[in-house]
Amino acid sequence: MFYSGPISRAWLATEKFLGRRLMQVGLLQDELLNTVAFDGQADQTLSVHASDAALAGKRWGCLLCSALSRFVQADHCTLVRSPSFVMPEGAAIRAFLLITLALVLVAAIPVEIVRALISIF
Repeated sequence: MFYSGPISRAWLATEKFLGRRLMQVGLLQDELLNTVAFDGQADQTLSVHASDAALAGKRWGCLLCSALSRFVQADHCTLVRSPSFVMPEGAAIRAFLLITLALVLVAAIPVEIVRALISIF
């Protein structure tokens, strides 16, 4: 684990309190983001979709896998392909925060575009 100091204690307390529930909500959000923003299958996580895309040589898949490896878990896109993969809670919390931010942006950007268009006309 790479956490240190007071941040470490805060993350560990959050994991213990929200760990399992957070992982379930995170999985739901992950599949929603994959379906809505990336035109993926509803029962597939964005990580698996990005891993498939990276293996097919698609740039977006390579970039997303790189970001996931840096911010969620080292070599995440390779690990999710394993049938016995279980995401550690620390990685799940980081993924949850990133997915929540992405969903907010996916929802907020079209709303702002519509508002801008309405104000023009």
